[in-house]
Amino acid sequence: MHVSKHLCLLTRMWNTATSCDDWAEQIHRNFGWAIRSTSLAVTRMRAAGRGGSIISFTTIEAHRGAPMYAVYAGAKAGLTNFSRSLAVELAPEGIRVNTIASDTTPSARLTALIDDLERRAPGTMSAELRARSHAVYVPAGAPPTVDDLADVVLFLASDLSRSVTGTTLHADGGTWASSGFLRWPGGHGWAPSPPGSLLPDA
Repeated sequence: MHVSKHLCLLTRMWNTATSCDDWAEQIHRNFGWAIRSTSLAVTRMRAAGRGGSIISFTTIEAHRGAPMYAVYAGAKAGLTNFSRSLAVELAPEGIRVNTIASDTTPSARLTALIDDLERRAPGTMSAELRARSHAVYVPAGAPPTVDDLADVVLFLASDLSRSVTGTTLHADGGTWASSGFLRWPGGHGWAPSPPGSLLPDA
């Protein structure tokens, strides 16, 4: 596979333990399949002749540096710009293309994973600790639910968004807007780095 050869080179350069096949699979899963499914959707929409709305989920990582997740973030960034570019091409046909960039979302799968971690190491991922963490990280105080994301999908799929195309809606409770600023506990307010009183002793 052509892309795998390049990934092998990058893997050697970065001295990572991740295999080339794993990297290629990440790109295919997070970008390649989206291109394929979008192509199929466009074909059907053109045949119907009524326009349509194509919505893809990306992530906040497509819009910021994501240490340890470079391939994933890069693939999602590719999907974001692919959707934006395609929106321009398809606009004359009445086909809109948008993306939704979520962040932390308490899906059933994620919640089950966190609950399992809490059972294995009590006190490390408790509901109380998660709520305190969200208060620091999410400006809205809590991340959007799966139903909240579904509402954004309904908006983009409906005629209420008929003039919206080629854009990304950040359904994240404000984490993209805060971009690196955290609401530190103890009345310290918003700041990009922790106050000295919260740093561990040397």
